[in-house]
Amino acid sequence: MEVETPAQHRAPPQPCKSAGATRPGGSCGSARLLRNPAIPEEAREFGFGRTGYYLLLAGSAATYQCFFLGTIGAIFFGSALLAGVVMTVLIPVTEVLAVLLFSEPFNGTKGVALALSLWGFVSYFYGEVQTAKANSQPDNNPPNAEHLDP
Repeated sequence: MEVETPAQHRAPPQPCKSAGATRPGGSCGSARLLRNPAIPEEAREFGFGRTGYYLLLAGSAATYQCFFLGTIGAIFFGSALLAGVVMTVLIPVTEVLAVLLFSEPFNGTKGVALALSLWGFVSYFYGEVQTAKANSQPDNNPPNAEHLDP
């Protein structure tokens, strides 16, 4: 019996996985789509036809990539906290859009998720406004001469 070392079980670094999944003809998504027998069956039964099904899959993948790129931009130009707040707000927005566009029932769970998410969003921006106000007020106290550099 051959024993495998932990090095043989290591996953590739995350950028490698992302690059492989997002390049044209990506290794992860296209192979899974081609080998899964349920995908063509679902495409045949889809209400808008096979073409509509595959367009929806491609559009969903492109939208996800834009969302991921926007999250990286929010982290780069803002902060990780801002990116987390934006992602948190998008969860109930998705639920509300599902209720409006797909006529899903709006139950208590969706209402609580919406209320908590909006509360967190408003709290974050209220804190940012208060911090900006505190930093923008001029300090009227003269500097202490003992603490100045020579």
